[in-house]
Amino acid sequence: EIVLCGLGSVSAQTPLEVYAADEDDAPLSVTDELFSEFGRGLRMARRKAVDLPAVEAQRFQAWLRNVNQLPQHLERGSLHLVALHLEELWQRDQIQRSHDLGRGEAACLALAQRTQTPAVFVSEDDEACKVAKRLGVTTVMRQELLLNWVRTAQPPKAELIALIHGLERARFTLAPRDIDALLEVQRLTR
Repeated sequence: EIVLCGLGSVSAQTPLEVYAADEDDAPLSVTDELFSEFGRGLRMARRKAVDLPAVEAQRFQAWLRNVNQLPQHLERGSLHLVALHLEELWQRDQIQRSHDLGRGEAACLALAQRTQTPAVFVSEDDEACKVAKRLGVTTVMRQELLLNWVRTAQPPKAELIALIHGLERARFTLAPRDIDALLEVQRLTR
């Protein structure tokens, strides 16, 4: 909900290279190489949530709690998993090789160039965002997305602080100046 609200959108698309709802397609003991990027991450988080000591496992348990929203978005149609067309697979490979990006990032940029609707590339990878901008794709990083969400949703301060703490538990720590900016926008919009 936060991502869609922060983007000002009711739905989003992601290429199958990024997420294919494939994390349950094989036992956790099977190698993760054939899974989507997000599927690999979820499988790794499931293993670590069980294998690590309790304090270290909290980060991965937080990730897993947050991804429980994915099936709901798929059912509602607010998240669309999209296969790249044949020519886009070539384009993805070209972007990946020429800019030294990951397969998922390159797939997102190939998909963004297809869509007739406005495309937004959401990433924390500075290099990938530079490539996106060179390709004419709008980029949004975490802080901008969160600021947009606070302006639009106008959450109570307690909800915003809970979100910040949740991000910290998942090891997506915000810089103190970014937290201050979020709290200031929240104060001004209430």
